[in-house]
Amino acid sequence: MGFNLNEFADVAAQNPFVLIGWFLAHGGWVFLLPWAVWVATVMWLEWRRGIYDSQREFVVLAVDIPRTNEQTPRAIEQLFSHFSGMHNDPQKEDKWIAGEMEESIGLEIVSFGGYIQFLIHLNVKFRDLVEGAIYAQYPEAEIAEVEDYAMRFKGIKFPNDQFDVWGGELRMTNKQYYPIKTYREFEDMVSGEFKDPMASILEIFSKMTPDEQAWYQIVITPANNNWGEPGMELVYKLIGAKVSKKKKIWESLIDAPLNIISMFGDIISGTWGVAAQEQPATLIPMSQMLHLPPGKRTVVEAVERKISKIGFHTRIRLVYIARKHAFNKATRSSALFGAIKQFNTLDMNGFKPNKKKFTKVYGLFKKPRINIRKNKVMRWYRMRARQYEPGYYGPILNIEELAGLWHFPLMTVKVPTLQRTEAKRAEPPVTLPIAPYREGEPPVDQLV
Repeated sequence: MGFNLNEFADVAAQNPFVLIGWFLAHGGWVFLLPWAVWVATVMWLEWRRGIYDSQREFVVLAVDIPRTNEQTPRAIEQLFSHFSGMHNDPQKEDKWIAGEMEESIGLEIVSFGGYIQFLIHLNVKFRDLVEGAIYAQYPEAEIAEVEDYAMRFKGIKFPNDQFDVWGGELRMTNKQYYPIKTYREFEDMVSGEFKDPMASILEIFSKMTPDEQAWYQIVITPANNNWGEPGMELVYKLIGAKVSKKKKIWESLIDAPLNIISMFGDIISGTWGVAAQEQPATLIPMSQMLHLPPGKRTVVEAVERKISKIGFHTRIRLVYIARKHAFNKATRSSALFGAIKQFNTLDMNGFKPNKKKFTKVYGLFKKPRINIRKNKVMRWYRMRARQYEPGYYGPILNIEELAGLWHFPLMTVKVPTLQRTEAKRAEPPVTLPIAPYREGEPPVDQLV
């Protein structure tokens, strides 16, 4: 049936719902089919992931280290290497049927009225892995299970008569293959003295009053071992070398008719099968690395260094929550974000607020929209990695970058409100029995 312009004009003059119905009845549903398939796919995946997530158990560990800690962030870099053992890379059937997800770890620093604590949120089945990795680098550390502090605010909704909140997620200022400033760049080139970047973060946290809290969270998810391959394409592009890219499906479909026509032309001319032998192999041009300006050469070396190490998908969140009479957004927000910006570089990468996931909105109806955003920020923080969009776990940072963003401070960092162990742990005596004594059994030292 052809298109009737007069009929369409008559329908358009009526209410929009009649117009939509007319559109769908005359074949418009075809345009909505891809959207409907996408919605159904997402709903299915979220349903299966919800079932899988309900079977998992999580725990929060508080980690205290000695006041005399002399370990640099290099120890934490090794710690994160151990964490990569969680990587399982679920197959398609596990992902779409069982709802299986990659496991994540939440690295957190919190300040409750100035009292500072290092915390780790993880699946309980990886507790031995995490504790073993920590003790391997910090034998005198103390690890204890504590309650999930974020769950205390589960019932609080905004607008609220008692509390107010500021915060959200950060995003990268450049492509993920460009590195941020790492802890190595905080070492003085002459004296070798290490200016701990964690000092500024902890100093801000120590300034919180009893009615204020500050939360700093880094959720990491192990990336595949080949995560750096697109980064090498970026390196080739920066140095001016050509690289053969794998064609996408739609590009191959477009090229197929042309390739068939070309093949018939070669058959007719008698050159088919010979041209490939006579044509010389395509060579990649010589690298222009020696002719690069110093700034660009530094960027290329930094990108190569980043993609050479283990990577984690990363999401960083900041939350400042306080009672309304003590809420000081102007001072606290600038200080917290300023402490993170010390890892930014203008020529490579850094952090900035994610406008879609921060407690700041633009346009009309600001008050109701910002309250919705505040509730989402609190839920995202509380859920850690359990409400990720399907297939997205955040940009990738390598273990060296993460070690600068989250590590235990050196003994030179003087923050009295930071929880640390009071004394070194003594070694057990060599005569300590290996099994408890039971009545009726000979003592351990009498066993033959």
